[in-house]
Amino acid sequence: MNPRPLMLALLLAAGSAQAASTPARELVDDARAAMRSDPGRSRALAEQALAELARHPDVDLEVAAHWVLCDYHTERDREAAQRHLAAGRALLPRATRPALAAQLLGCEGDLAELAGESAQAIALYERSVAAARAAHDDEVLANALFQRGYLRGVRGELSSG
Repeated sequence: MNPRPLMLALLLAAGSAQAASTPARELVDDARAAMRSDPGRSRALAEQALAELARHPDVDLEVAAHWVLCDYHTERDREAAQRHLAAGRALLPRATRPALAAQLLGCEGDLAELAGESAQAIALYERSVAAARAAHDDEVLANALFQRGYLRGVRGELSSG
């Protein structure tokens, strides 16, 4: 058996994976990674990503950047968070990654929770969990479960949290 065709296929696959990496994708990935450790950097990277995406559109990445910015602004500037939430929602019909809907629902839940509307927040977190499960995205599902569980715990529903 000649291993050269297999090696060539692996090299081509690696090359196409690298080609899929774009400046906007790297900015969004870096913004997501910085969300909890350096929120200011996360915001700046997401804003840079949106500027890059204005030149080289990618709907999924744009929704992800708006989600990062929604998350950033949730506790800082409610109106800005709502603007990014609305922008992300407007793009969802054209997005190809179903888990993005779950992420936006989570941000909307955070906004409701901070407004003292815990019943609405729980309902949004439930929808986020369902959307993440349907999308088979374990990372997004873990975050949605955490959000829902945290609020249930705060509400005294520890056994279901």
